[in-house]
Amino acid sequence: MAILSFLFGRNSFSFSSCLLILSLILSLARPNLAAYVQQQDCFPLLAASGHDVSSHHRLTPESLSAFLQNDNDGSRLELRIINGFPASSSCEQILRQNVTAGVTLLELGGSHHYTGDILNTSCYLSPWPKNGKKELGSELKILFHVDRPHPLAAYKLNVDLLDADDLPVGCVDAFLTPDIGAVAYDACLLGPLAIFILVVLAAGWREMLNAGRVGDEDEDDGNSRLSSRLHLTRIADCLSYIQFIFFSGALSLRYPGFVQPVVSPSSWSTLMLPRGLVVQHSVYSGTHDGIYEINGTFGGTPGLELMTQVTGAPVTMGTWTNIISLAFAILLFLFCIIQIGLRLRWTRDWFRDASSWNLQRTSADRHKANAWIVLRVFLSYLLMPLVAWTTYQIELARILPGYYTLVSAVVISLVLVACWWGMSQRGPQNMGYLIIDSSQEEQTGDLTSRTQDLYTLATFVLLFVRGAAIGGLQDLGIVQLLVLLVCEVSQLVLMGWAGSVTGLSSRASMVSCAKLCVLLACVGLVPGVAGYKASSAIGYGILVFHVLILVVLFFVPTVYEICGLAVAAFQNTMVTEPDQEEERPQIYGLRQLHRRPNTQNNLSIQGLNIVDRSSSASADSDTPSFRSPRVSSLASVPSSPQPLRTHFRSPRSQSSFANLLEKNHQPRISGVSSSDESQSSGQSITEEVSLELPIPRTSTPGVDYSFREADLYYIRPRQLSFRQNGPSSDAAPAGFIRKLKSWARRA
Repeated sequence: MAILSFLFGRNSFSFSSCLLILSLILSLARPNLAAYVQQQDCFPLLAASGHDVSSHHRLTPESLSAFLQNDNDGSRLELRIINGFPASSSCEQILRQNVTAGVTLLELGGSHHYTGDILNTSCYLSPWPKNGKKELGSELKILFHVDRPHPLAAYKLNVDLLDADDLPVGCVDAFLTPDIGAVAYDACLLGPLAIFILVVLAAGWREMLNAGRVGDEDEDDGNSRLSSRLHLTRIADCLSYIQFIFFSGALSLRYPGFVQPVVSPSSWSTLMLPRGLVVQHSVYSGTHDGIYEINGTFGGTPGLELMTQVTGAPVTMGTWTNIISLAFAILLFLFCIIQIGLRLRWTRDWFRDASSWNLQRTSADRHKANAWIVLRVFLSYLLMPLVAWTTYQIELARILPGYYTLVSAVVISLVLVACWWGMSQRGPQNMGYLIIDSSQEEQTGDLTSRTQDLYTLATFVLLFVRGAAIGGLQDLGIVQLLVLLVCEVSQLVLMGWAGSVTGLSSRASMVSCAKLCVLLACVGLVPGVAGYKASSAIGYGILVFHVLILVVLFFVPTVYEICGLAVAAFQNTMVTEPDQEEERPQIYGLRQLHRRPNTQNNLSIQGLNIVDRSSSASADSDTPSFRSPRVSSLASVPSSPQPLRTHFRSPRSQSSFANLLEKNHQPRISGVSSSDESQSSGQSITEEVSLELPIPRTSTPGVDYSFREADLYYIRPRQLSFRQNGPSSDAAPAGFIRKLKSWARRA
């Protein structure tokens, strides 16, 4: 207690100073130990192949450590090999032998052989007894001067130990992956993150522009753009592909050493962070002594475990605890954001159909609506990673505590209940609003509501199956890969069935095709299918393909959209039309209609005032009477001022009052003239027909009287469309869809 009071007293050093001193002491006291490398004894294979071997006692490697340091002349590779011996005489014989060592580094560009210098050879008593007895062991420290590794290098290492007769007395195989460096790590971390942030910003900007757009010169083109939500579904597509980048490197396959270090920085998209909210300490260092320190290269360790080691995250239980805590924090954050978003005009469409519940009087209905919105956002973006990490805990039930497995099963059950509740409350179509894009054109009879519901339901089922295959089939690498391939093929088939042929050209289908190509390439990474050079080429190809997909499908379209929005915003600030703004009447909301002034528009026909009232009253059967209609004073505004909304019914055609007048009165005038022609002379007929009615002139010529103010308020709910936007959607008529469905029923 005296020591503690001295260390943390007021007159002593601060707590941070004590930690600094303790860290310096531990760094100086840390032994010069190299990073652990998983190794395999290759001497039995060498002897079985008929190669000449030494007659002396052979070395039996039990542990391998490596240390890699770059310098001006190249790199220094130091290996520390620990061998076990059944008797002390064997160790003494090894010390008396003139053992030499050589290492061969195999990579995609070829193999290089280096001769090493043995720095130290010693015998020691093993601290770990074997069969109840402590054995002696020998330690060899070998130094190699090798070429500097290139970026994203990975080696297959082979160490040959030779005696004085140049005959092998030991052989070690291992995989060595140098550290990719801080620059490459930051690029792998910040690259996908920056693209995702750009996608989110572009979507937010588009929503703000759609909400604030009251008038548009290109009305028809603007309405077609407003009816699309490509900018919203791009968020889900981008995030799902970044998640796929991480999980495609976490399968139970034999990857080249550089693949997992490159894809591991994208773990943030799957809720897995190196340091979580609850557990921050980790026994895995990630990189140590210039290389990635992992265990399981030869032992068939699950891919998620290897990714945890490469990332330097806590052990399995700690990692999942951090993931669940982060998921809960995201749920609370979404709830707070939605509470704010429902009160902002430009964010209401992101959480569509919530207002119908929020208008209820009871607070329970409002909380129910908010909970549904939170679940829709959370499950649309994070369903697959949450299922993958949770089913991985269930897959390790044989080694984890029982209560831990029970909690994991409860989480999976809650996820299933949340999906069922969300779809049963508002329908599958509304649940898939953020992940399934609609067509720009109006869908009325091409796709039934049942087809749309089935497609959305199948999409969520495939998300769940993907996550369950990634996490629950870690011990079955081939089966895991086959299930994921079937999921992607099924997704493409569903797109073609529900969205017609044009659905196969959408961005979502391109993302599915990209995932399918990567999974097909991963077949070459199954153990025993391809050699190390071939697998390295496949690994580099997969990484380049990931970069191309992120750039072509997400970065370039997002930058193009942002530039277009910036140009449009700049043009709106430069172009001002004060005259039109003065002539355009003000648009009132529902709550302001009682304060709206009535506009007296002069729609009376001037020619009628010339006619004598007495004569017109006496000839009421022959001369039509006219009443001035009450017309709204709203100006010509876009038919859909709110984003992503349409009319309750189509507006009236923009025909002039004179045309309506001619249509209404031409038959009656002709009828009168024909009757008079049979009874009287043609002079009276000529005088009656020559009385032309003048065309009325409105008081405000800029007002479009074909516009109805009711169209602003009486709107119908927008129908979801499942076909790709663009003019190519017209190429798939309803008859072709019905033929496909009838053919499917017959099959």
